[in-house]
Amino acid sequence: MTDQPDPERTAALRTLLVETATRAPAQRRDDSVVGKRAALAVAALSVGAVVLVVALQSAPGGTQDAVPTPTEPAGDSVTGPSTGMGSRVKLYTSLQELIADSGAVVSGVVTAEQMGEDGATVFTLDVERSFTPEVLGSTSPEPAVPVAEGTVVHVRTFGGMTSSVPSATLQVGDRYLLFLTPTGLNGAAADEFFITGMVAGIYFSADDHYARMVDDGDDLPAELRDSDLE
Repeated sequence: MTDQPDPERTAALRTLLVETATRAPAQRRDDSVVGKRAALAVAALSVGAVVLVVALQSAPGGTQDAVPTPTEPAGDSVTGPSTGMGSRVKLYTSLQELIADSGAVVSGVVTAEQMGEDGATVFTLDVERSFTPEVLGSTSPEPAVPVAEGTVVHVRTFGGMTSSVPSATLQVGDRYLLFLTPTGLNGAAADEFFITGMVAGIYFSADDHYARMVDDGDDLPAELRDSDLE
């Protein structure tokens, strides 16, 4: 004889199956929500870490490597380019080389000094002697300029404007031998001169000769006389 199912047990089993089926989707939804929240938390932590690293690198004394400061090319110590501002990237190896790079060689007395709007100092030199050696101007960036004795020349210098310019200046009332290069500038400065090689082109008058103003590494005579420039 076949046993008949117990109605109470059958009803209880049905209730259990329904509850299990109902809870499963809800549990899955809860798990999904928890998973999404966890993912968002991880993302937030990642962003926060990146912001913290950037802030530390940007702060003074942070861990960011210092960015190298661009430097002016050193150029060749003998034949590198030179500029009107006077960066000493060319050292002269002989008097003939200094003369060849010059557009004029004169001696005389500085009679005036004037500050320019661009920070330059312009000196006025009364020309007592004007020299025209054979190689004068042969390698000068500007053609040689004839300077008559008894006239004046204006010499533009930039001493003190930048640390790359050796410190040497002319003094009003003193007598000098100057190796000069036309500025090649426009306007009133077109008739002015730079000193060739900055301090290399300055000799001061001492009795019967001229003595070098500054030894900046050039291989030039310590003393010169008028006969050396004829």
